[in-house]
Amino acid sequence: MRPVRITAEGFVSHRKAAVLDVDGADFFSLSGPTGSGKSSLVDAMIFALYGRIPRLGAREVEPVITSGADRARVSFEFEVDGTSYTAVRVAQRKTGGGASVTEARLESGELNVASGADQVTRSIEELIGLRFEDFNRTVVLPQGEFAFFLTAPGAKKQALLRAVLGLDVYQEVGRLAKERAVAADAVAERVRIDLEALEVPDESARVAASERVEALETLSSDVTSLEAALAASSEAVVAAGAAKDQLARSVALLKGLAPPDGLDERSRMTLEAREEFAEADAANTKAEGELESLKARLTALPTTDEVALLRKARARHEVLSARLESEDLSDAERLVGETEAATAAAASRLEEAESALASARMAHAAHAVRSGLVVGERCPVCDVPVSAVPEADEVIDLRSLESAVDAARKQTASAREAEGSARAAHARIDAEWAQLSDERERLATDLADSPDDARLEAMTVEIEELRRAVEISAGLLEAATLRLERARRSLEDLTDSEQSMRRELTAAQLSVAQLGPPVPESDDVIVQWKELVSWRQAKLEELDSASVDASASLEVALAKESADRRVIVEALDSASIEAAAPYLAAVESEVTKARHAVAAHREALGRQEKLIADLKATEERAGVAKALARHMGAAGFERWLMAGALTGLVDGANHLIRAHGMLDERYTLRSDDKGTFSVVDHHEAGEVRSVATLSGGETFVLSLALALSLAEAVSAAGGVRLETIILDEGFGSLSDEPLDTVASVLDELAGRGLTVGVITHVKELAALAPVRFEVSKGPSGSKVVQAS
Repeated sequence: MRPVRITAEGFVSHRKAAVLDVDGADFFSLSGPTGSGKSSLVDAMIFALYGRIPRLGAREVEPVITSGADRARVSFEFEVDGTSYTAVRVAQRKTGGGASVTEARLESGELNVASGADQVTRSIEELIGLRFEDFNRTVVLPQGEFAFFLTAPGAKKQALLRAVLGLDVYQEVGRLAKERAVAADAVAERVRIDLEALEVPDESARVAASERVEALETLSSDVTSLEAALAASSEAVVAAGAAKDQLARSVALLKGLAPPDGLDERSRMTLEAREEFAEADAANTKAEGELESLKARLTALPTTDEVALLRKARARHEVLSARLESEDLSDAERLVGETEAATAAAASRLEEAESALASARMAHAAHAVRSGLVVGERCPVCDVPVSAVPEADEVIDLRSLESAVDAARKQTASAREAEGSARAAHARIDAEWAQLSDERERLATDLADSPDDARLEAMTVEIEELRRAVEISAGLLEAATLRLERARRSLEDLTDSEQSMRRELTAAQLSVAQLGPPVPESDDVIVQWKELVSWRQAKLEELDSASVDASASLEVALAKESADRRVIVEALDSASIEAAAPYLAAVESEVTKARHAVAAHREALGRQEKLIADLKATEERAGVAKALARHMGAAGFERWLMAGALTGLVDGANHLIRAHGMLDERYTLRSDDKGTFSVVDHHEAGEVRSVATLSGGETFVLSLALALSLAEAVSAAGGVRLETIILDEGFGSLSDEPLDTVASVLDELAGRGLTVGVITHVKELAALAPVRFEVSKGPSGSKVVQAS
C-alpha cells in the first residue's frame, strides 16, 4: 500500500480542510511544533481505513471531532498493486451526546467497492492484508518504543516487548482457560447432582412392568371381541326400543287428527259466491265495451280546440288575401327612381365645381411662377433660359370656387341620404309583402282538405253529444266495477277459508305421511277429510296389536345386553381396571400407562448412562482447561515466547543492517537469555559492547532496524509486501551528525522501493527530506503547507 493523499476536515485539530498530498514522494517529512496536528494527519489516515485510531477505544468516535464542530470528514487516497483507491469516513455528533460514523465507503475510480463502516473495514483488511493492530506495527512503525526497548530495564522491557509483539493474547488465553475450567467444574457438579437425584428402578420392577404390558395387551384383544358382542346386544336393545317408541309416536299422531267443523255450510256459501261473481263480471265486461265504443267515436273526431283553430286559420286567410290584393308597391318604386336621379344630378354638379376649382388652382400656380421669371435667367420649371416673360392673365377668385365645391358636396350627400331612405322603405315594404304572401300560401295549404264552416259547426254539436254519452257510460262502468269488486272479495274470503281447510288437511296428511295415508280420489276437500278419518280408525286398531309384540322383543334384548356387559366387567375387575365404558378405551389407557412405565424405566437407565458419560467428558475438559491455564500462567512460558520472538527480531534487524548497509555494517546486534542487548563492534576486532555506549544516531538506526524487522515479520505472516513506513517522532535527542546518519538511512530505504514518511518537530531532520510539509496551529485550527 502506498499513500497518495490525506484529507481531514473537522478532525481533531484540523477544523478546516487540510490536505497532505504525497503523490510520487518516496521520502517526505511532516514537521511542526509539538501539538500542531502532525500526528493527527496520520490518525486521519488510520481512521479512514479502520474507523478508529490507536489512542482511542474501538468504539470511541466523538473525540476525533474538532471541539465545537458537528462532524469530521476524512479521506485517504492510496494505491495497491498499481490500482488507486479512496477510503472515506464521516463522523457525526448525536443529539443526545456521543457520535457515530454516518458514512463510510471505499471506491476505486467510479466503482463503489464497499459501503458501511464494517464492510469498508473488512474490505480494507482483505485489500491491504493487515488488521488494525498489524497496520500500527508495520506501516506506522513503533520505532520510538524500540529505541526505549534497547536500554530499558528488565521488567519494563518485558512489558514493552509484550505490547509491541502482541503477546498479550497468551495472557488472554490463560484467563479464558481459567474461566472455562471454572465453568466445566460447575457443569460437572450439576451433573453429579442430577445423578444423585435420578431414580432408576431395580430389575424386578422392570420385569413386572414388562409382564403387565403383555397381560394388558392380551386383555385388550379379548375385550375387543367382548365389546363387539355387547355392541350388537346394545344395538338390538336400541332397535327394539326404537320400534316400540315409533309405534307410540304413530298412535299419538293418529290420535291428533281431527277434521274441521261446518264443512257442508262452507261448501254452499262458496257455490253462491261463485255465481254472483260470474254475473257481476259479465255486466262489467259489457259496460267496458260500450264505453270503449263511445271513446273510439269521440277519438275519430277533431277536438273542439282543433275546430276553433281551423276556423281562426280560415278567417286569417281571408284577411291576408284582401290585404295583398289591395297592396300597391309602385309609389315606393317611383320614389326610389326620383331619388336616384337627384343623386346623379348632384354628383354631376359636384364634379363640375371640383374641375373648375382645379383649373383655377393651376392658373394661380402659373401666375406665381411667371412673376418670378427674369429674361436671360433659367426657368425653374423647364431649366431653359427665359427669352421673354409672358403676359399675366386675370387672376380668378379661388374662395368663391371652393365655396361652390362645398355646397355641391353637401347637396350630393343630402341626395344620397334621401336615396338610401327611399331604398330602405322600398325594401321593408317588399319584405313585408313577401312575408304576408308566404303566410297566405301556408294557410291555403293547411286548409286544403279541411271541412267547410257548415261541417265544422256540425262537428262541434256531435262532439258535445258524444262527451255527455261517455260520461254516462263511465258512471255505469263504475257501478258495475264496484259490484264485481264486492263479489270478488266475498269469493276470496270463502276461497281463503277453503284454502285454510286444505292447508289443515295437507298438514294432517304430512304428519302421518310415514304411516302411508290413502291417496285422495276426489278434489273435494270435505270428501278428502272423511277418507282420512276413516283410515285413521283402522290404523289405530292395527298399531295396538303391534305395540304388544314390540314390548316383548325389548325385554329379551335387555336381558342379553346385561349378560354381555357382566362378562366384560368381570374381565376388567380381574386386571384391576375400573369397569367404565368405553371398556376398550379403559384397557388401552392402562396399556399406554404400562408401556410408559417400561419406557420411563429405559429412559432412566439411558439418562443414567448419559450423565455418567457427560460427567466423564466434563471432568476431562476441566482438566485440560486447568492444565492450559497453568501453562499460560507460568512465567517460564512467557519468557520462552519472548526469547524466541526477541531472537527473531534481532536476526531480522541484523539482516536489514546488512541488506541496507546501515552503519557501514559495523555492528551486529545480540541479545542474551535475560533480554539484555549488546552489539559486536566489527571495527574493534569483534569487541562486544553495551548498547548504552552507542551514539544517538547509532541507537536510532538499531531501533529502526528492530522496528523494520517487526514490520516485515508481520507483513510476511499475512502475505503482504511492505511498501510504506511512517516514523512518528523519536528524534528529539539526536545531534546534527546522527541526524545526517538518520536521513541517510531513511533515504537509503526510500531508494530501495519503500515510501518513507517522517513526522518530527526537529526542523533539521525535516529539512533533509526531499519533500517537506509544515504544520502550524492557529486560532482557526491546524493547517498544512508544503515547504518550498
